[in-house]
Amino acid sequence: PKRRRPGIAGHRPGQRPRPRRIQTGHLPAGSSRPTRHADADADTETVRELSLEHVVMKSKWLAVMIGIMSVAWNSHASPTTVVAWGENTFGQTNVPAGLTNAMAIAQGGYYCLVLKSDGTMTGWGCNYNPLATNSYLGQATVPTGASNIVAISAGYDCSMILENDGSIMFWGDLGQTNLPDGLTNITMIAAGERHSLVSRNDGALISWGQNFYGETSVPSGLTNAMAIGVGCGFDSIVVRSNGSVVVWGFSWYGETR
Repeated sequence: PKRRRPGIAGHRPGQRPRPRRIQTGHLPAGSSRPTRHADADADTETVRELSLEHVVMKSKWLAVMIGIMSVAWNSHASPTTVVAWGENTFGQTNVPAGLTNAMAIAQGGYYCLVLKSDGTMTGWGCNYNPLATNSYLGQATVPTGASNIVAISAGYDCSMILENDGSIMFWGDLGQTNLPDGLTNITMIAAGERHSLVSRNDGALISWGQNFYGETSVPSGLTNAMAIGVGCGFDSIVVRSNGSVVVWGFSWYGETR
């Protein structure tokens, strides 16, 4: 069975928002084989699958993305400390004293999250909409009850975690707190600026949030994701187990080409 906690919609100013939690039980086995999709290019909404040659050409960028995802899942990775630098308007480069045993990091809009080797997490930096500092969202604050965390993801002003039972918690951006059905047995997560994407154990991909350019419209039949990501804007990307890459959403600057 799944259990939902109340979201943060309608919270009073100054009141700490409560995260959305989707919880599930045992993770079922099995996934379907991938289906190849033809390109469906349009001026602003594009679905594109890249060949293995494209993957090799973009391997430097993909290695960064896949590496971040794999660190979050690799329980054998060496614990590390965290260093931050750059703009510090909201204290986002002030790494908490004594923070060690970091297993994964996630940088959001003016805030940071760190997953530690004991399955807990730490956050610091901006807790508001950076453009309206009287709008408390709590994206850098670890929610009560978060434990046994295996993956973290930070959007512009929203956060998402994955726990070891396949459940997720999501909090922050008011425009994304109306979570869709089917968020069970989750295996990968990606929080974005105005939309988010997750992968389920049965191979299904689920996206929600703003959909101005088809960024949450997952291509039909797309499965066997090895890594997922969402752009700081209006596009989504999936690396499949056969080495191909599928990108869809906004393409004004060639993001999906």
